Amino acid sequence: MDVDTMNSIIDFFSKEDEFYSENSNLDWTSEKNEGFRKGIAYTVEMLNIIKSATYD
Repeated sequence: MDVDTMNSIIDFFSKEDEFYSENSNLDWTSEKNEGFRKGIAYTVEMLNIIKSATYD
């Protein structure tokens, strides 16, 4: 995967993180929404670590 593709993926998940930090899925419990938020934040963090280890 090239660095532009990695940046696009990180950008996508970062936007999801931003959106869901202020919004909830009304069909889910508050616990499920919180877990989803934590999962997205973790994904962004891990992708940035992978990018740093691979491209820097």
